[in-house]
Amino acid sequence: MVLAAAMVCAFVTFSPPTGADGKAPVKRVYVFTEEGTTGQPTDEEKDRDEATREVRDALAKRKEVQVVDNRADADVIVEVTEREAQQGPEGGFGGKALTNLGQMIIRARVSHAAGGESSELKGIGQGTWGHAAKDLADRIVKWVQRDQPTPHKRGTDKPPSTLTTLPVA
Repeated sequence: MVLAAAMVCAFVTFSPPTGADGKAPVKRVYVFTEEGTTGQPTDEEKDRDEATREVRDALAKRKEVQVVDNRADADVIVEVTEREAQQGPEGGFGGKALTNLGQMIIRARVSHAAGGESSELKGIGQGTWGHAAKDLADRIVKWVQRDQPTPHKRGTDKPPSTLTTLPVA
């Protein structure tokens, strides 16, 4: 009985953290933008607020991350820093564009809630802010996945026990 309990404890202790389907656990993400100091928000602040909502909605559709409303509950912090629209070429019908061909860009700073270095990411979409937010959400998910250590195939980050080092003569 004691041996069985010790084996269960060892298995739980040395197994990598995974979700229910055997994949890496879902990271909790908090998305925000810096608020202005004045009472009335400027047009730039309104644009960033709208971009923040778009990015939150795009991330909510991803199953690799979970969007949280409280910064203290988050594993990853995303700060929307800028929203920019670049004008595309003019249309061929008397100079009128039938559809918006410009590029929409949303810039964000991504970092761990525990601290450390941050990364600057941008999402680019043609014509709508939703496309740019989806592109940024894809890049955030890739950043989160790339940043996680891959467990050793035996289930631990330690090298196999057959590896021996010999003293150098």
